[in-house]
Amino acid sequence: MPTEKAHGIQIASMCSALGDQGAQVTLLVPTWTNHLTVSVFDYYSITSNFSIEYLPAGPHLPGRLGYVLRKILFAMSVFRRAGRVECDAVITRSQWVTWMLSRRCKVFYEIHDFPGLRRRFWWRLIRGARGYISTNQFKADKLCRIFGVSPKRVLVAPNGYEPKLFEFAADKNELRRELSLPAHKRIVLYTGNVYGWKGVETLAHAARMLPELLFVFVGGTDRDIVRFREEHKDAESILLVPHQRHSLVPRYLRAADILVLPNSASTIESRVYTSPVKLFEYLASGTPVVASDLPSVREIVDERHVHFFAPDDATSLVQALRDILVQPSEAATRAARGRELVRAFSWDKRARNILMHIRALR
Repeated sequence: MPTEKAHGIQIASMCSALGDQGAQVTLLVPTWTNHLTVSVFDYYSITSNFSIEYLPAGPHLPGRLGYVLRKILFAMSVFRRAGRVECDAVITRSQWVTWMLSRRCKVFYEIHDFPGLRRRFWWRLIRGARGYISTNQFKADKLCRIFGVSPKRVLVAPNGYEPKLFEFAADKNELRRELSLPAHKRIVLYTGNVYGWKGVETLAHAARMLPELLFVFVGGTDRDIVRFREEHKDAESILLVPHQRHSLVPRYLRAADILVLPNSASTIESRVYTSPVKLFEYLASGTPVVASDLPSVREIVDERHVHFFAPDDATSLVQALRDILVQPSEAATRAARGRELVRAFSWDKRARNILMHIRALR
């Protein structure tokens, strides 16, 4: 931490929001490093109302086995740390931390996926949790149905966004000058990583079919950007913008004409498990949104708020983009409804609901 990936936004924003609700929060993170050198508070533009402790997680070992080993070693460090200081609750997305701490602390396990082949093993690790926090209804229902967990122990709390990041007055023309984006081009914009289940290949294919538009991709790791640029170097309608600080993302969203959430249907994570932080931020910008028609997305929005297209289908995506361009008033109406809808999904409201859940299960 900080990290270029979306889970870092969620973790940092929730710690700050819990602090704003009056909780005394300590964030425990492993001593893994990356090229980012700024503080968590500066990188995510959040209030420094919680403390951060970095705990050892062993040496960097290659491969999946090395990754799992480091997670276990980090959980052991958390276990030792928890033995020195009393706390009212532990919120974690780690099944190993849940397993090690559930007999010592009131642990609330936050579910971000649902394993397939190792499901029973996963359940043995997390079954001692006092309560569960699911980022969507699908995972909550599955937890109760398969393992018999009482619905009272499961809080459905989708991800959210920070309203303060969208409180600026600059108009589209000013933002484009500031961000060095062309003033007179229609801009279709995507923010986030440029790999696999994010569906960016579908968006890149759509860019080739609509050369009169400019398709801007904001974000991605250096390695992924190099690969993506090489694969699509002949597509003149694609502009790659390096990863930006999270506080700048809302300015890019407002500078665009259309925002695209192109998640693929190729993975179960994308179809039903995810609660995309990107979706909430897109809606908060008030810019028209085109989204893959997936159950994970429809848990939040429907045709009143966004334009849908068939996942992994560039032709369908192109048609949705054209619909917005030829019917701008309808697109603006849906965007306004989406902006109103998302007010219910601030990080502060999510933090409030989680604290109420913790108190109810004491």
